[in-house]
Amino acid sequence: MSGPGAHAGSSAGNALRKGVGMFHGAGEAIRGNINAAVDSAAGDKDAVARDEAIASRGADEMDRGHTHSHTATTAPATTGAQSSTVPGTAASADDTGIGMRR
Repeated sequence: MSGPGAHAGSSAGNALRKGVGMFHGAGEAIRGNINAAVDSAAGDKDAVARDEAIASRGADEMDRGHTHSHTATTAPATTGAQSSTVPGTAASADDTGIGMRR
């Protein structure tokens, strides 16, 4: 799409992204600060440093908007399941055959 409507839509989208980023950043800053206080009370210095970094990145997101860079420190769990685009052909990744569906 071209013309004045395209520019207005783009501006509205950018404003929305900025607003979401500010909201997300505020949440991250709060979460990081609360977790840092709890970990400090527990005496976990490594966790305090990690939580302070999360709070700092949250404050940066509030200033700049959400950048879609995830800051999780743990990898997502894997289920080991394999999927297929053909209905009824998903299979378990284990060697036992338990849970296999064909």
